[in-house]
Amino acid sequence: MWKSQVANHCSIPYQEDRHSEYVGVGRYPRNDKAFPKAISSTFDSVAVDAGTRVTIYSEHDFKGKVLWDRVGPAIVANVRWKNDSYHFGRPYSEKLFEAWPEPLNSIFPVSVREFSCSDMHQWNSGSVIISGGEAIPSKLDAVEEYCALQNPRC
Repeated sequence: MWKSQVANHCSIPYQEDRHSEYVGVGRYPRNDKAFPKAISSTFDSVAVDAGTRVTIYSEHDFKGKVLWDRVGPAIVANVRWKNDSYHFGRPYSEKLFEAWPEPLNSIFPVSVREFSCSDMHQWNSGSVIISGGEAIPSKLDAVEEYCALQNPRC
């Protein structure tokens, strides 16, 4: 994930492309069923909307080690590319944490972006649970896209 699309390298949150998809709430005993396009590419990042909880397990059927467990907003990028500067001129570790254009910077501020603890290419053989999480944070009321949701605070 990044602030702009880089062909065959980076996708933009909320813009589905040939390497990414939206995954709804549910229990997916196999990650290749939840993320078929991402896994058929390389599976290098996940963006989680505010209020959604994503738990990724290392094995099918919600077994093994919990690889990542977050309530959004959150973005995780593959640590494998942390020092890569091929497309960016500077290491991705710097680019991931720079300001992004609005509304992405408000929806996914630097504080919710992180690198994975392991190579995400290995996550494709796991499983995932996507569920409702915390209420949408009040600070997102200022973001126009969130006010379009049925949210009594707006």
